[in-house]
Amino acid sequence: MTNGLVRFVAVAIVTMLTPSCGAVAASCAPVGTWLVPSQQGKRLSADNAISRLAERQVVLLGESHGNADDHRWQLQVLAALHGRRPDLRIGLEMLPRAAQPVLDRWMAGELSVKAFLESVNWDRVWGYNSNLYMPIFEFSRMNQVPLIAINIPRSLVAKVRDEGWAAIPDEERVGVGDPATAPSAYSDMLADVFVVKERMAAGGHEDSAMAPTSDAERMALVDDPEFQRFVEAQLTWDRAMAEALAEVALARTEAPLVVGIVGRGHAEGGHGIAHQLRDLGVDDIGIAVTTTESCANLPTGLADLVFVTTVQEVGSSPGPRLGILIDRADDGVVVRHVVPDSVAAEAGIKETDIITEAAGFALSDPGDLIRIVRRQAPGTWLPLVLMRDGEGLHLVAKFPMHF
Repeated sequence: MTNGLVRFVAVAIVTMLTPSCGAVAASCAPVGTWLVPSQQGKRLSADNAISRLAERQVVLLGESHGNADDHRWQLQVLAALHGRRPDLRIGLEMLPRAAQPVLDRWMAGELSVKAFLESVNWDRVWGYNSNLYMPIFEFSRMNQVPLIAINIPRSLVAKVRDEGWAAIPDEERVGVGDPATAPSAYSDMLADVFVVKERMAAGGHEDSAMAPTSDAERMALVDDPEFQRFVEAQLTWDRAMAEALAEVALARTEAPLVVGIVGRGHAEGGHGIAHQLRDLGVDDIGIAVTTTESCANLPTGLADLVFVTTVQEVGSSPGPRLGILIDRADDGVVVRHVVPDSVAAEAGIKETDIITEAAGFALSDPGDLIRIVRRQAPGTWLPLVLMRDGEGLHLVAKFPMHF
């Protein structure tokens, strides 16, 4: 699974409802309310909600990566849990296990924010605005709450996506064990995501691509080896993070409370990380996510607890966007998908193009392009150099007057 498709899974999953959840007739409560989906949206006090989470072995706080309010909520919950369980540990999907020595240096006060972000290659390994996450890092250092890098190299997930888990030699599995088989509800959800991905790759508009999966499309995936590898890649990802969390949760007689800061697609429904945790012997798991005040129905199996919030992107606008999914290439970044009607589409960028330069700077990885695009002001033009079918092209991406 490429970097672009990895991110696509994380984003697309949250738009799907788990088929087995069902919906309860309950209007969403005001912002700041805790709800229990399994009890027809019963309201809880904040004290009661935090008490429930504090009693668990592992808590998963699912996020939409770009939603600033999700991250504010996570910090609020972490602070409240720390007040009840000072033995807190925080697992981070954002960083691969290899970043642990840098996290330890951060916790020891040896690194500035700038040095920390550079040392972990933030733009390369994660890419979402670091301002969303720094309050959690700073809270952890201030209160000496250990941080744990729980992710794995993208290259491993990509290889599983291309070749399948069975084809990965033991020495390349970075210690990850065989994942538990996906629950049927999770397979169905991943089928929906896979179909959306295929529709968009075929040039479908976002609205039509997000239409419900038909019975014919679902049946066609039963014996589709590409889909099976797609599922295996997601299970590998879930398993790796579950193992890192379980290692801490089961390490001592008086085990700490372990909180995973993860994408909501890995948490919702209890099918992703939670399913793998149970296979590893961690059964006492709490799952909490957010919902918006505009929702009409709350799926009963969404999570143990839901907090009503709003959608708040960083800053007053989403910022400049090219509208492409990209991955690393030998001599630049390769375009995996172009969003219809985007700046990239208007500029003439196509899938499989390799962008080698932006604004006169050579590109060596996706983070280079991300940083350049972020610096674009409204109404400006971005010159690009790319390779297409062995030929060099010069294109100009024209950003709108308002983001």
